[in-house]
Amino acid sequence: MFALAARSVSRTARRRAIGQALALPLAALAVTGLVGCDAGTPVPSEPATPAAAATTSGAPAPAPADAAAPSTVLGPDGLGALKLGMSKKAAEATGLITAFANPDPSVASDCPARAKLKDEKGLVWWSTRLGVAAIEVPEGIRTAEGIGVGSTRDSVGRAYPTWRGIDGTPPNDTGHGRVPVSGNPDAVYRIDVQDGTVRSVTLQLAHQDCYE
Repeated sequence: MFALAARSVSRTARRRAIGQALALPLAALAVTGLVGCDAGTPVPSEPATPAAAATTSGAPAPAPADAAAPSTVLGPDGLGALKLGMSKKAAEATGLITAFANPDPSVASDCPARAKLKDEKGLVWWSTRLGVAAIEVPEGIRTAEGIGVGSTRDSVGRAYPTWRGIDGTPPNDTGHGRVPVSGNPDAVYRIDVQDGTVRSVTLQLAHQDCYE
């Protein structure tokens, strides 16, 4: 009986020892996992996008579109910064025209000086009495009603029903004619039509003294 009891105790002791031996690695693994979680192991972050990088680096925003671009609408009082009635100095300071010059100094005139628009295709007349008296524009610049060089006679009639050319037979569809400028009672549009097509458009003071 004593021998059997001794063997039974021996088996129990071995089982306990084996269980303890297995428990130690499992406990160690559990502790390692807990330590890893508690330590807040960093998760690799995604690289910053170019937009985010530009924002955080303080890079300047893209420059806005040029707000000082020349106007493409003629009227009611000028072409962009260039206005009827301006002095020579003020008109040249707009940067839209060349310097004024007298094309024929030998001829006495109340309107001696002319300048060109910077594209070299338009003309500006200056009067000693009135300042800038007329602005003739090239193709691509139109009145507020959409009339410009290249427009048809029919388009002129729809935009300005009172337009009449000074030449030709009724309904006087040839030559230049003047029409009021909406928003400026002191100015008129001088529109010249040849062969059914607008050849020139000028914004001028109603009583300019530069030409007929």
